[in-house]
Order: sequence, then structure tokens, then C-alpha cells
Amino acid sequence: MDDEFDIDGDDLFRTLTKISLLVDREGVRIMREIAEPRATKMKDRTPVMRNRLRASVHAQEPKMRAKGPEVRWVAGGSAKAYALRIHEDMSLSHTGKGVYYRRGKKVVYDKRGQAKFITSVMDEDSDEMKKEAARKFAGVLYKFKKVVSGFAN
Repeated sequence: MDDEFDIDGDDLFRTLTKISLLVDREGVRIMREIAEPRATKMKDRTPVMRNRLRASVHAQEPKMRAKGPEVRWVAGGSAKAYALRIHEDMSLSHTGKGVYYRRGKKVVYDKRGQAKFITSVMDEDSDEMKKEAARKFAGVLYKFKKVVSGFAN
């Protein structure tokens, strides 16, 4: 962030516009940095060894909304119906032995993962995500300290 900010005369509007664009850009970057490790945790909790569902778990590109930056984690794609069932149905067993077939051969494995593989990470990490966002935005806002003190004079 090597933007220069002036607050004199006609430069004030340009400075305010630059600040707004910079906050938007940095907000998206910060949300991406916070979202990606959570997507990995969600994949780890997906209750399948390997398939399209596990591969489909990802964080969408963050967007700036009126209320601030927003990120969404999604899963499913072509496995959407299966994703909804496996995520929402708490009665399904996600422990014990599982079976899948690879090149016509039966493979037995220990089941892993859980239902609510997306929302459980969001619930568990929400406080830490807020703290991370606050720390990272504090760094961005520190840049504006001179600008704000200049407005007060």
C-alpha cells in the first residue's frame, strides 16, 4: 500500500475515493486470507475419502457488500444433492468402516469426517476469524492515521 493521500482542496475528493477503493481491495484480500485455511479444514471434515464432494469444498471469491466484506464457503457442484444430504443428515453414520470400489476392487477404509462439515468450522472458528480480521484491518487503518489527523486540523 504505497498510495499517497492529500487532503488539500480538490485533492480531498480524490483522496476519499482512493481510501474507499483501498479499503475495498484490502477487505477482499483479508477475507481471502482468512477463508482459505477454513476451506481446508472443511475439506478435512468432509465425510468421504475422495470424491467430487470433497474436491468441491472451497471459499468463493470474497465480495464487498454494503455491510462490509463477505465470503461464502460452498460445496457440492455436481454433487449438490449428495452434499446436502451428507451435510445436513445427522442420522448418517460417519464412523466405523466404509467401502468404495476402485477399478473394480473393493476398498475398505475407516470412515472419517462429520455432518455439518462446513458450519462446524464456521462455528468453532468464528471468534478467531473476527480477531484475525480486526488485526489485519488495523494494519490497513493505521495507514490512514495521518489522513484522519489532517481532517481534524
